[in-house]
Amino acid sequence: MSDHPVFRLFSPLFAGKSATTSAPVAPDWEAPVRRGEYETAMQIAKEITPAVVQRIALIRIYLRAARFDEAQRGIDAILAKTGLEDHWIGQAHALKMEWLTFQRRYEDAVESAAQALEYTEKDLGVHIAVARLKLFQNQPELAQRQLDAAEKLALQTFGSLSGEQLALRAWEWAQMAKSERADQTMLKAFERVDSADKSNLAGLYWIGGHIARAQGRDRGGRLSLEKASQLDPRGIYGWRATQDLQTR
Repeated sequence: MSDHPVFRLFSPLFAGKSATTSAPVAPDWEAPVRRGEYETAMQIAKEITPAVVQRIALIRIYLRAARFDEAQRGIDAILAKTGLEDHWIGQAHALKMEWLTFQRRYEDAVESAAQALEYTEKDLGVHIAVARLKLFQNQPELAQRQLDAAEKLALQTFGSLSGEQLALRAWEWAQMAKSERADQTMLKAFERVDSADKSNLAGLYWIGGHIARAQGRDRGGRLSLEKASQLDPRGIYGWRATQDLQTR
């Protein structure tokens, strides 16, 4: 067992402890994504209309499944279209930013982030994605601005924060050398994710690995990244965790 505090919640989560949140019911394709059932999610998304909504949904699934080539083709197709509403253009730029971020192309992702924010100023997911990018660039102050904006939107819309939002906030605290606050926030993040949601849970372990590394706890970081890789080996968080394990 790691010396990192986030591991204290691992056993109860895997024993079937469920989180209770006030978030609304997600569209049908999101439930299989959370379980790591990406092919099922794709089949459901292909029934969505109109076409632009279907394409955005499929790109999201491709990214969560670490299918980068298919995601890129979808993003390029949307950005090549004319006459789309600003919202969809912003969503495409945001997805491109995430596509670049997960492949460690951070400088290229910055340009897409600026375009995403220009077109979708008040989009919860965009603020979260930009915050993640800034944390990868070791810019916690800039991440904080995006997380603050995301928190305001989430509380207005859902009345609570997601596990991912809390985990990214914990990463921000860790980069600011506020370890105790980071650990406390990360524990709250795990309470927000159901043990059946393999993909989202893998995402928390992945972030937890980077938090532990920021705190100088390399063993805890390695164990957390290994857990992410094991939980969802076909998904983006497991894939990226495997890549990150090779960098230290």
